[in-house]
Amino acid sequence: MSQVSASQAISATIERHFYKTPDSDKIDCTMENTTAWQSFFTVTSDVLGLPLSPVQQARLQQLYALILQGNTLMNLTRITDLKDFIDRHLLDSLSLWPFLKEGPPAFQLADIGSGAGFPALPLAIVFPEATVYAVESVQKKARFIEQSALDLGLTNLKVIAERSELVGQNPRYREQFDIVTARGVAALNVLCELCLPLVKLGGRFIALKTLSALAEEGPAAKKALITLGGHYQQTYPYMLPQLKTHGLGVMEKQKPTPRQYPRQPGIPAKKPL
Repeated sequence: MSQVSASQAISATIERHFYKTPDSDKIDCTMENTTAWQSFFTVTSDVLGLPLSPVQQARLQQLYALILQGNTLMNLTRITDLKDFIDRHLLDSLSLWPFLKEGPPAFQLADIGSGAGFPALPLAIVFPEATVYAVESVQKKARFIEQSALDLGLTNLKVIAERSELVGQNPRYREQFDIVTARGVAALNVLCELCLPLVKLGGRFIALKTLSALAEEGPAAKKALITLGGHYQQTYPYMLPQLKTHGLGVMEKQKPTPRQYPRQPGIPAKKPL
């Protein structure tokens, strides 16, 4: 598929599914929580066009239990209420579905600064043929993601417990990924230097941020994009009411990244391009 037709297919999918608003283990099986999960499964099917299998549904519910358990041992996330977890972790992560479903099923994705495993873990659950790499330099969080993948039976999720600057200079990973994602872990010009070196030519870097952050940080990221071989394609707002302030900033890798990037750990944040 050509780049133009691929972009058109993505846009059509977004318009068709993503921009429409719809009128276990240790899981708390109260009526309220059961309703919350059923509502979530309906949204993924009817709005995102993502029908989840019973196994996938069970794994996403188990992931919530693992987060609650892990949070008793370390500070993984402040988002522990079920509804907030569904909205701000699961739906935010699965917002990538319309983009990723258009390409080959066996794609390679790297999630930079994965934290507690979002969007890496949900994406590995819903894309079993893909290989998802969670890049997380905080060792205890990296171990949590790795153990969660084992508990969930996810053989397609790998963990890289290393600084993203070093990962980007590693020939094993440099320009090897179809998609690289990052949630709001840094300003966009910094994220470009951390992420674009990992994206293969024709691949995409997708930043999951608030719409205000994308608007404010976009102009400052132009120099970084040009320097690193990227091109800003479009901002896609979320149209779900619970995520109306968030969106996806989609960038395409058009040229190889110069060898000197990313710079040494800490330099991109201290001296952004």
